[in-house]
Amino acid sequence: ELALTARDQHALVLAGRCDEDLGLAFQPFVEALRFQLELPDDVAPASWLGPLCGELVRLVPEVADRIPGAEPRRGDPESERARLFEAIIGWLRTTAAGAPLLLVLDDLHWADPPTLALLRHLVHETAHDRVMILGTYRDTDLDRSHPLAAALAEFRRLGAVQRVAIDGLDRDGVAQFLERSAGHDLDEAGLALADAVFAETTGNPFFVGEIMRNLVESGALVVRDGRWTSDLTLAQVGLPEGVREVVGRRISRLDEPTQRSLSVAAVIGAEFDVRVLADVIGIDEDEALDQLDRARATGLLNEVGLDRYRFGHALVRTTLLEELTTTRRVRTHRKVAEALEARHGADPRKVLPELAFHFGEASAAGVAHKAVEYARRAGDAAMEASAPDDAIRWYSLALEHLEDDEIDVAAEVDLLTRLARAQHQTALGDVRDTVVLAAQRAQRAGLATGMAEALLVSGRLSFDQNQPSDPEKIALLEDVLAQLDGVPALRARVLAALAIELIFIGDTRRFELLDDAIATARASGDRFAFIEVAGARFSARSRKTWHGDSFRRESELQREVFAAAETLGDPTSMAAGWMSSGFHSLASCDGPAARAALAGLEDLAARANAAVTHRAILMVGEMIAASDGDLAVAEARSAEMFQILSEMGLPEAITYRATMGFAGRREQDRLSELLSDWTEFRDSRPAVSDATDAAVMFMLATTGEIDEAARQLDRAAENEFAEVPDEAGWPMAIALYAETAALVADGWAAAVLLEILRPFAEDRAQLGTGGIMCGPAARLVAHLEAVLGNDDVSDELFAAAIEDADRLESPIWKARCRLDWAEHLLTRGEAERASDLIDDAQAAMGDLDLPALRRQLATVRP
Repeated sequence: ELALTARDQHALVLAGRCDEDLGLAFQPFVEALRFQLELPDDVAPASWLGPLCGELVRLVPEVADRIPGAEPRRGDPESERARLFEAIIGWLRTTAAGAPLLLVLDDLHWADPPTLALLRHLVHETAHDRVMILGTYRDTDLDRSHPLAAALAEFRRLGAVQRVAIDGLDRDGVAQFLERSAGHDLDEAGLALADAVFAETTGNPFFVGEIMRNLVESGALVVRDGRWTSDLTLAQVGLPEGVREVVGRRISRLDEPTQRSLSVAAVIGAEFDVRVLADVIGIDEDEALDQLDRARATGLLNEVGLDRYRFGHALVRTTLLEELTTTRRVRTHRKVAEALEARHGADPRKVLPELAFHFGEASAAGVAHKAVEYARRAGDAAMEASAPDDAIRWYSLALEHLEDDEIDVAAEVDLLTRLARAQHQTALGDVRDTVVLAAQRAQRAGLATGMAEALLVSGRLSFDQNQPSDPEKIALLEDVLAQLDGVPALRARVLAALAIELIFIGDTRRFELLDDAIATARASGDRFAFIEVAGARFSARSRKTWHGDSFRRESELQREVFAAAETLGDPTSMAAGWMSSGFHSLASCDGPAARAALAGLEDLAARANAAVTHRAILMVGEMIAASDGDLAVAEARSAEMFQILSEMGLPEAITYRATMGFAGRREQDRLSELLSDWTEFRDSRPAVSDATDAAVMFMLATTGEIDEAARQLDRAAENEFAEVPDEAGWPMAIALYAETAALVADGWAAAVLLEILRPFAEDRAQLGTGGIMCGPAARLVAHLEAVLGNDDVSDELFAAAIEDADRLESPIWKARCRLDWAEHLLTRGEAERASDLIDDAQAAMGDLDLPALRRQLATVRP
């Protein structure tokens, strides 16, 4: 009714539904898009498909027929999914700009997770467009664990969403239903019938209609003198006890051939093609149409398009299916699958899910190999359509059917690897277990390439070696590495993956492996492998030597990555290059270059909208915002990054979030709020990151517990800091140890740390780790030299630190370097020099309202 009203008001109505059996990815949107493609150009021009129409080819290949040359952009899976969502929004938004749009999504209780994810996105993004979305669902099919229930709970909070409950008819409503159907008022007997029908159906409109049809078809109700009447009492009429019974009675009145055709049609699906039905039954299409017309005349079927019919209600189909024996149903599924395969063999893309479903249902009938093939292809199509949730289901089904067939180990390894990729994208299931199982199967069968590809599905981000290691995966990587001499690109990727895993057991072989990986990838000529290996090197490189020649080599490597990425035109690779550039620039105190890298990422996002680009923007943008003193922006980006890493199932997420939380609290002069929790965290674990240990000491020193900070620093310095792991947290740990040594005036610790940090100061570098930068290294070394009484050297280094902070264009570090030097000058009685620095610090701070700096300023200028 709403669709008719909208059409009468010159709106465009598009519709799609969800099916119970198939669970197609984005099915209602696919059907709506296909309907629009069939409209003439003067009703819905091709331009209405939106600015990213090429991405819609993932859903409906016929888009390329309407717009020649349209094709999706390739990138990482997250990027492709994001672009698909934006393309669908662009399609609906552009169409709505041409004509008000009603989009009907039917039977959402059968929607798959990707469809619901897209619906949630649409509700938020199209609230202010001329788009109305009507979604229907049966609340009796939902429970609290149903994915639609979570979406409905979210929609309840949105003003743009209204929920309309459609209940059954009440007693008077049933009476009105019967009156309108009869065309006259009900007499006493008619009212008694209405009461009985209401009692039996509880007002379900479909059931009411079916009962009335049944009574008319059976002759219990007849028309005399223009009125319905009966020669039977109500008891003799015998109302059916359930809707299946009444549907069954009505079906049984059809002739035997029509009943058989309906049974086959029920196996085909809720909607079916006459031509496929005729192929399965073995009759010509005209005869099949005659049978279907007889069923349509009874209301059991509806014609929904040329040669297409749909059951009038799901219960009609269910009733037919329940009457079939298992053997008959399995054999019919096989016939349906073979008919579909014969009709679409040249291009089965449109019916891949149907082929996978029907061959799967018929797998016990000797077609398990077909069930495996089409379930795999349906999974691949789901991945292509950015629906990894659906791909998981299809690949899992393929693996189940593989057990019904002769086990092909290579096929099993391939399916497990595909399943792991889908799990990795969705964070559904245990991707690690799937990866290891695939690798073990391949290992026993001697399939080195398959083993390597499985192990490369998922990797870790480098943080600290106190996070859990994976000895089993390390052993598998080492084993396959020995078998890949003839496959250089794959060998390089395995070397890099092994290097990452070795971080978590503190194995320094990783540095040699990384060098080997880069050389092997470069020699292979495989640009993708080279870029992937370079990304691993960025995560697993030695932090202790990230200065001087090592730093320059990393910069040269970064330029190679850029050149390879630009040649490939790959947004994922270019994002990795820009992120590396941003981090390198900040680490070398080059603020303009860092901002240029962020601008490059933002430009790339505007063109490619890659998920990896978004993560890079968050990381680089957060560090720049923190350096600028814009803590609100830094905090927001940190929170979003934490959410993304958590959804990816990475344990590094909490480490990353805690690090940024520490940096923000420092500037807000609120480190005392963290001291208790961080101390408890450190003391409750036998092994903990040195960055955590150093942060606790620094917090103790800055909150006035100087003696305790000094005692703990002496304990940490017993091994002369040689055992601080060379990992992502090393720069933060060494920087905070140095800060603490300066605050507690520990000469011994200062002397040891001076030797570690001097090369960084000489190279005018800044120490940093994921999400946080610790300021110019020259400032830290200046503090340490001052503790040792080397005032002249300290002054030179403070001057260098100020130059580095100015190059960095960081208001925080510009002010802090000047205030730190001023404090040292005041202790030596050089008030005039100190006063100039204080003035400059205050000017650098500008309008920044950062409590830690304000307190330091107040200390040096009461």
